[in-house]
Amino acid sequence: MKFVGNLCCIIFSAITLQAQSLYVGEFNIRYDNANDTEQGNSWAVNITAMVLFGISIGVLICFLGGLMAVDIVPRKATGAALGVVGMASYVAAGIQDVVSGWLIDGNSTLVETLDEVTGQMIQTTQYDFTPAASFWVVASVISFLLPVFNWKYRKKNV
Repeated sequence: MKFVGNLCCIIFSAITLQAQSLYVGEFNIRYDNANDTEQGNSWAVNITAMVLFGISIGVLICFLGGLMAVDIVPRKATGAALGVVGMASYVAAGIQDVVSGWLIDGNSTLVETLDEVTGQMIQTTQYDFTPAASFWVVASVISFLLPVFNWKYRKKNV
């Protein structure tokens, strides 16, 4: 069975939804006070953004990780193509995990506050997620550009 449909519009819509929902979910949150509802820090906005992000990731995994990989290689090489895409996905996820950890740890500050009950100084760590969130949005844009350069490429008749 051969899938001959045009996936460009679906992929473009899913990638656009992914980038927008990631941006809204990450940059709409004020990390200093979880109960603050100013500047869009509402549960409804954040939950909706993360749900839309999850849906768009599911669509992209199906289309880019499966159909596009199978569509651009000869039929005899489809298993290898899916394996290469799967391995590349795991390697990229590992790199993203390490880079995100470096960005989050590198932008943390140790803050001393006075405990009003005991009168002792308490050290807490405050994290700034802005560099990591920027990295995630840039990675999302790069994931948009990679299929744009490849969706006109089709396998040769074999």
